[in-house]
Amino acid sequence: MSDGGREAVRADDDVVPASEARRLEERVRELERQLGRKTMEVEILKEALDLARSKKPTLRLNSAPGGGYVRVNPVPDAATAIAAIDGWITDYNEVHPHSRLGFRSPREYIRANVQPAACPV
Repeated sequence: MSDGGREAVRADDDVVPASEARRLEERVRELERQLGRKTMEVEILKEALDLARSKKPTLRLNSAPGGGYVRVNPVPDAATAIAAIDGWITDYNEVHPHSRLGFRSPREYIRANVQPAACPV
């Protein structure tokens, strides 16, 4: 018996074959690898949540034709909402990208695609 085996028996420790010890070490390495991957996934999900929370809230409307999203813009009262309508319309027409218009605003689309009419005279 090797010195390590004698020492284990004398200390009343369990003796396992070297192959079993290698198998267990490989299992520990695999679990550490999986834990590292899960930790990375958790960090990515945390970043995604932070990013999603930083954007303007949206509401999915299943009742709209083909579904659709509405930006939620909390306002304290009707007077504030009425005062903000002009800004919302401007944003919708000049800033907000529309998928049907190649992700351009309606104003950008018109500028790019509409030719001035020829003078009939």
